[in-house]
Amino acid sequence: MGGRSAIRAAVIAVLMAALGHCRFRVTEARNLFQQNPSATLREGLAAGPVPLEEDDDLPAVLKDENLGANEAWFTAAESGNITAINSMLDNGVDPNAARDDGSTALILAARFGHKAIVVALLEASAQVNGYDNSGDTALLAASSAGHVDVVSLLLQAGADPSHSNDLGLTALSAAAQAGHAAVLALLPGQPPDLSVALLVAAEAGQTAAVSALIKRDVDLEMRSPRHSGATVLGVAAAVPGGEEVVRELLRAGADVGATNADGWTPLHWAAAFGDGSVVEALLEGGAQVEVREGDGLTPLMVAAARGNVATARALVGAGADVNARSTETLQTPLHFVLTSGNLKLLDLLLKSGADPKIKDINGDTPGDVLDKGTALPDLSVTQRRVFKFMMGFLELSDVKDGDIQYLYSQLPTARVDQLLAGRG
Repeated sequence: MGGRSAIRAAVIAVLMAALGHCRFRVTEARNLFQQNPSATLREGLAAGPVPLEEDDDLPAVLKDENLGANEAWFTAAESGNITAINSMLDNGVDPNAARDDGSTALILAARFGHKAIVVALLEASAQVNGYDNSGDTALLAASSAGHVDVVSLLLQAGADPSHSNDLGLTALSAAAQAGHAAVLALLPGQPPDLSVALLVAAEAGQTAAVSALIKRDVDLEMRSPRHSGATVLGVAAAVPGGEEVVRELLRAGADVGATNADGWTPLHWAAAFGDGSVVEALLEGGAQVEVREGDGLTPLMVAAARGNVATARALVGAGADVNARSTETLQTPLHFVLTSGNLKLLDLLLKSGADPKIKDINGDTPGDVLDKGTALPDLSVTQRRVFKFMMGFLELSDVKDGDIQYLYSQLPTARVDQLLAGRG
């Protein structure tokens, strides 16, 4: 290569190096330029770009004409292209350059677990505690993604584990939320931070993280402001599939009867939002099936109001009273099931011996409540008739074809056939 081709290559190399989109290393560009010192920069620019040759040994990301100069830098960090990163660093790219969302190459490389790039960027003086527009640092990103080696490297480089992002998550909480027990083992933390991480892990249903954290200095009775002051066990009980977390906390000594500001126990939380296995774990751990919350509701009443068939079935199986009456309104689970409008749960209660003739403090049976329209204003006419028929407040002659079709769509065929035959 000589003459105008040499100067054109040199100019392009220098310009691309300045943009962070390097075709040649700076030293190579300087050597090429010195081959023809009489040529001017203007002549080099006027000559136009040098076509890429097949033997050009460039990282693929640098050959992509669809990428801007800066985006090539970030794409290399995300994809783990250490060759491209080194090339651009050699050509003077700012290691702390950021995208519009505030992401730096270090944050991106940490998030995707590219240790070699993290090393290169730290050696190039990348800011280890820089954060993006969401407040995520490289350590937060790596902790959330579970990259143990990168987390260790960042901690050694001075990353701050106490920094929190816009969601209030620290590296500890982020690792706990994602269930990365190995990362948790690396991260330091004071008791309050560890306890918050335990709450986060419990809410996310992360058994391994909970197991790792309860071995450290945590407060098992830490209260969650998001759950009106429920303890860690109450938070865990509200998670479908959270049986193992609940059992782990119970083994560690969590209070099965602890209440929040509304008097809800872990069993109430499970009845409303959990599943049958969680209810069973709590009952085995000493929870009382008829325990009342602040307004005098049993867990079965709560399950009925929420339409949680699985937890209602577990509670009934454990001996819950299907005709218990709330302390203030004297309503039974059948009154409360009208709130959820769940026909399967209504059927479960009726088959378990629930009495639809019991009246509340206003003298209303569940049928009266339906007639007055005080329960579920959006309940369709068909649904109201079906509910009343199921509870014996309507005869079969009062039921329309559409009502029967609705019954078949909600309950097993054999059960509907039985209901119709018994009322024919």
